[in-house]
Amino acid sequence: MHKGCTNEKQGNLLAAYEMNMLKYADKLEFESHLQDCKACCDELYDNAPVANELQAHPGLYGNVMKSETATQPEKSLFDKIREMFAVKILVPVVVVASLVVMVISLGTESDVRRLAIVEKMAYVSIDVRSADSELAAEYFASAMNAYQEDQYAVAVEELKLSIENADSDWTGWDQAHMYLGVSLMMDSQPDQAIEYLTVVKNGSSLPLIEKGNWLLAQANLQAGNKDQAIELLADLIINGVVYANKAAEQLHEIEN
Repeated sequence: MHKGCTNEKQGNLLAAYEMNMLKYADKLEFESHLQDCKACCDELYDNAPVANELQAHPGLYGNVMKSETATQPEKSLFDKIREMFAVKILVPVVVVASLVVMVISLGTESDVRRLAIVEKMAYVSIDVRSADSELAAEYFASAMNAYQEDQYAVAVEELKLSIENADSDWTGWDQAHMYLGVSLMMDSQPDQAIEYLTVVKNGSSLPLIEKGNWLLAQANLQAGNKDQAIELLADLIINGVVYANKAAEQLHEIEN
């Protein structure tokens, strides 16, 4: 459970939700919690590579639980799994999850673009049950297949079609814009990414607003828009839960 979680009882169910171990009623309740809790939503994205690898190798779960000792009760399930991955399968996890962190090195030392952090986020499908646009969902699924294969140009086009064909109440609206923005950043098109990430920052999905703010700051840095990036980072420092410290560190780098 992330320290910023708004509901300790629900936050403690995060790992079970990731592993699809919750009963139907509990799953619905946790998904409702995700709509309001920035911390759990962000941790869901952070844990995705580990959860995906664990589901692909279910025997690891038993090994993790056997390794639990009374002298280390404070460690979470995902902490234990990460320790095992660090020793046994770190490289496969990095390759399979494709979590890429790139520091963009462009121009001189004074160029803020060198400070942009461009992250390929793991794909997380939050299965919120409501009436969705079927065609938009199909394009979105196709786009995410391309995204996971690092085919960003294809993902961009499919995500644009997803958004164009979405109903006004489509629950995937903010996610589609977020992954479109990230795909454009990974494809070195930060100026276009800014448009779509602004939608996420100003969207209706409370857990994604802060993530959208962070991504928007990175897109502005990648595009060389120093003043806009500073304004976004300052907002995160004041109002952020998950990214406040990272924003402060990056702002310090920019100003120095």
